[in-house]
Amino acid sequence: LFASLHQFPFYPGTGAIDEQGRDAGLGATLNLPLPQGCGDAEYGALFDHLLVPVLRSFEPEIILVSAGFDAHERDPLGGMNVTARGFGLFAQRLCAIADEACEGRIVLALEGGYDLDALEASVGETVRVLSDPTLRADEFPAPSEPARELVATLVEEVGPDEAAQLLEMAAGKLRGAGRSHKQAAAHEDRTTTVRPRV
Repeated sequence: LFASLHQFPFYPGTGAIDEQGRDAGLGATLNLPLPQGCGDAEYGALFDHLLVPVLRSFEPEIILVSAGFDAHERDPLGGMNVTARGFGLFAQRLCAIADEACEGRIVLALEGGYDLDALEASVGETVRVLSDPTLRADEFPAPSEPARELVATLVEEVGPDEAAQLLEMAAGKLRGAGRSHKQAAAHEDRTTTVRPRV
């Protein structure tokens, strides 16, 4: 599973909601494009109402996070409004899924972020969450009415049920005909890559 929450349209021009993978990987890509200006509340609503249910359904064996911090409100290249606290809340959700589904196996790789003070604060908040297992359920700020409408539209377009069906279809192709889930798990990688980025 590859999931990406990102500013769209934006460089490099990929990441539309209908880009869901192809061939054997059809349904294993979940793009959640957001317009410029979205922040903690919008990202948070997508995490809580779409990404977390899909991750639970997928049951990853490890979570790999391409940790791009260029969605920070102070970043000179991006156009989003995520705060350092917001990045910490993303980490809380992902760590909770890792604790629940894959014995805490989560890896974060620094990808981007071009305001050094914002990067320091965001990475610091993320590391704080990684080092404290009691930090797993703080609340995101409530989204505004336009943000709720945006998130509702995205959830309606993808929907946890449709996303789960696409994932099961892709997993079935990857596992191969006639093999059980446990047999497949012994041979197939159930890795989740999450990319919150601009």
